[in-house]
Amino acid sequence: MDDPQPLADEVEGVASIASPVPVAVLAEVLGVPESEIVDTVEVLEGSGRVGSTRQGVTGYESSLSSVRMTHLASRLADSLQRRGAPLLQVGRALLAAGDAAAAHQTFTQGLVADNVPAGERFELVDRAIESGREARIAKRSLAPLLVERARQRRGRGENDLAVADLDAATPHLEDDALVDAYGFAAQLHDDAQRPADAERTIAMALLVAARGGMDAKLGSLLTFQGRLLARLGFEAETERVFSLGGQLVAGHGDETQRHYAALNKAWTDLDRGWAARAEGGYSAARARAVGDDPIARADLDIAIARAKFTAGDAAGATALLASVGEVAAESQAPVLRFLSTLALAEGAITFHQRQEAVDAATELRAIVEASFPPWRNRAATVEARALLLAQRPADAREAIRRGFETTPHGANGLRLRTELEALALMADERWDEERATDVADRLLQGGWLLTAVGVLTERARRENRPEFGRAAAALAHRIGAAPAAAEAIEAANAWDEPAAGPVVLAMRRVAQQVPEEWREQWLREPAIAHALATEATAESATDEQLLTHLDAALDQAGLAGRDVILSPAQRRAAGFVSSGSTALSIGRFIAWVAAAAVVAAIVAIALRPEPVEPPTATASDTTLPATTTTTTPPIMERIIPLPADFAGQVPFAGGDTRNARFDASLGEPTGVYWTTQLTGFVRSDPVLRGRGLYIGDSEGWFYGLDIALEGAVVYESRMAGAIDVSATAEQVVFGQDDQGKVLTFGGDDRGNVLVRHVNDTEGEVWTRNLGSPITGPPLVRAQSMIVATADGVIFDLLPSDGTELRRFPEEGNLDGGFTGPLAADGTFIYARTAEGAVVVVDEATLTEVCTVDSPSARAVTHVVVDGNRWYVGTSARTVRSFGAGGCSDAGIGSFQIDTPVAFAPVFTDGVMWAIAHTVVLPIDVETGQTIGFVVSVGEAFTSPPVIAGDIMLLTTEADDLIAVSTEDGSELWRFPIGSPIRNRPVVANDLVLIATARGEIIAIAAPGP
Repeated sequence: MDDPQPLADEVEGVASIASPVPVAVLAEVLGVPESEIVDTVEVLEGSGRVGSTRQGVTGYESSLSSVRMTHLASRLADSLQRRGAPLLQVGRALLAAGDAAAAHQTFTQGLVADNVPAGERFELVDRAIESGREARIAKRSLAPLLVERARQRRGRGENDLAVADLDAATPHLEDDALVDAYGFAAQLHDDAQRPADAERTIAMALLVAARGGMDAKLGSLLTFQGRLLARLGFEAETERVFSLGGQLVAGHGDETQRHYAALNKAWTDLDRGWAARAEGGYSAARARAVGDDPIARADLDIAIARAKFTAGDAAGATALLASVGEVAAESQAPVLRFLSTLALAEGAITFHQRQEAVDAATELRAIVEASFPPWRNRAATVEARALLLAQRPADAREAIRRGFETTPHGANGLRLRTELEALALMADERWDEERATDVADRLLQGGWLLTAVGVLTERARRENRPEFGRAAAALAHRIGAAPAAAEAIEAANAWDEPAAGPVVLAMRRVAQQVPEEWREQWLREPAIAHALATEATAESATDEQLLTHLDAALDQAGLAGRDVILSPAQRRAAGFVSSGSTALSIGRFIAWVAAAAVVAAIVAIALRPEPVEPPTATASDTTLPATTTTTTPPIMERIIPLPADFAGQVPFAGGDTRNARFDASLGEPTGVYWTTQLTGFVRSDPVLRGRGLYIGDSEGWFYGLDIALEGAVVYESRMAGAIDVSATAEQVVFGQDDQGKVLTFGGDDRGNVLVRHVNDTEGEVWTRNLGSPITGPPLVRAQSMIVATADGVIFDLLPSDGTELRRFPEEGNLDGGFTGPLAADGTFIYARTAEGAVVVVDEATLTEVCTVDSPSARAVTHVVVDGNRWYVGTSARTVRSFGAGGCSDAGIGSFQIDTPVAFAPVFTDGVMWAIAHTVVLPIDVETGQTIGFVVSVGEAFTSPPVIAGDIMLLTTEADDLIAVSTEDGSELWRFPIGSPIRNRPVVANDLVLIATARGEIIAIAAPGP
């Protein structure tokens, strides 16, 4: 050889360019006999510089100069091309030789070849992009390669990198390629459990497909969008979108698109709990699957197994999982191990296999930690269910805590956070009836029926309400979840009733489908033993006849029809939810709304019938003269000018006493001053001070609006968690001679407190994390700020900078934590606990005075202070009265309401106005008797009342704002809002401000006399 470097360096240098390299090629490139190459390889092996093989050489970094390396790479590329070596090796050599353009072309050619191994294919596309960028290939040409690499990265579990590739590609794609890229990006967001982000991305794909007239793709995308909308709780929109998408796919789609449309519907059915329907959908999709991808088929088998477990076919499910295990072992696909373990854990829980459920959940957690971090929340949810089954509530609560920590706030995490709330209820030794009604309501309204069945069943057990168990059994049987139906009948103790008939027959079939290794433990469960011991009566001999009883139960519970109707009014009529429950109302996404109009137009074109020629006019036709009609727009749409003097000061719920009574003059509404849409949905009451309106939303945005500038946003600050509690706006003293400045105080469900000036010029003052969700609006004085947290601590902070002054209790936390807003009368603080006790605290010393804790009459509303008494609504359907600062009943003691108490009362001049579902009872606080009339507006109320002067404002299930007279209870006027209202109105002279659950702020003109 001419080169002075040792042969060993030469060999290692060539091998580092493209390894493994055959000995013959090395000999050719270096111009030496093969025997010398073999000897040199042995030397390198002995030194540990290459692997131990003579058929190829694996090298590391070479000490050769870059010039020498480039020369060797060029010669290596020539030799490999002559010998017909794999294009990946040739491309590597060309890239090392400095010919990026030729290398890019070679790597691209390699991608076209058939049967390229997955690992090699990823390197081909990766190097094609690298060499293309080096060769300055047009970005438009590289965009498809970026999409290809993103698909490869998804399979490798590198979803964040895949999203980055798609972000780089989409600006340079168009037409079909752009639609496909958006659709794939939505899949990535869905993989990461971000359905809201996925839905917004699908909306962009829908726009492109609709504008391009791509009917088949439009239909396929709509079915995927339907799946996402179901995960976000848009039940009605889900059905509409699936209907449109199905029609388009059936009329224009190919076999692959029809397959995926069916698969999206099956996934949606499984998400919502329709077990039997999901099993049928998956099985049909598998039968018509295009191609022969064993991993894709195994994935479908796992989905079928999950549906079978829920429906009651454990033997069929475990057999499918066994076949999946063989594919998973052969393919080494981590996703199959993950999904099959998830299915096994769910099945073991359904069939009460305690140890197997815990073992599978533990394994699932390990898999997720190693390979699928975005799914930590789902793993924690499954683990909590398994631990509850194993009667380990403390461990279950820890798993639930991890689940909340890893589940996003806002729409992305809504479904799973609601499920975690349900599990938290079940893990708590003390049952929170108010919270249970709220969680059940959200689950039912969101269409997440299987989890709703579980909550209703638990309500039947804990509250001794068999009607909930009957309704849960009917719902479970209707959706095809036989084991869940049996648990519900057991909770209702209703095995001897006709409505149990279809469940008995279903469980007899289930008994034939239980694996032998599970049977003994399964048969010991009370629900199973009772189901199998119950005989069908002669009156109820057939399943068809028994289903008549089922339909009657469904109808009575407001769940009539095969597709389950779940309107708010029906749920409340059935007693599933108290009138104060927070309804599930997520603001419509702007991107989806923008796409909807275009989609609707395209669908209308695609589905419209052939035009019909209009009839020809005849001489006998009568021609009517043209007329012009002027119609006054509905009051909700009537925008009127702002008055010159427009301000008010309305603290949260009537200030420290929480008695929502205000001195204000109101008349009948004449129109709307303005409306403003916030980013997220709203669960807290707005607070008005001067011209400023302060409120937070579910996305963590804390707003200051100017009501005199048509609701313009003065400032917005982003907090880490959702803001579920109302703000406070008060004047704070910063120094001894300071006159004070007005600050706003907000808290979120991650324990953060945000304090800022009311204007945008001075911004934030301070933030602090208190370690647990803030559970109510702070009580703020000039030099003191009282705030409570969910882990049971009341903090006294210096409002000017957040310095902790005191805390209660001084050491440790209160078991169960505080919930709801505080109340105070200037001397004492009243805080309700999660278990339904009320703790009275001396504000001067921040020490406990006494505690009211009655298991039979737990506190379910916040405290209201009126005069020398304080009041709280209880689970015993009463309002209790106590002396100020004490825990002894005062006056009448308990006021019987006779319906579940959902809202705290309001007081005016010796009269307590108590909400009783659909009526308001005016009760004399001294005698305990009603004062002669009852307020009724025909619908259930949705928020606590507000009294302004001699007018009471109420919000209803019909989305109306209604004013009634406090003199005689007569209805004065009603104003249709058209959007759910779950918060108190804010009242100032001539003005009513409404914050709807969907995040709309509406300023209503109501000029007084």
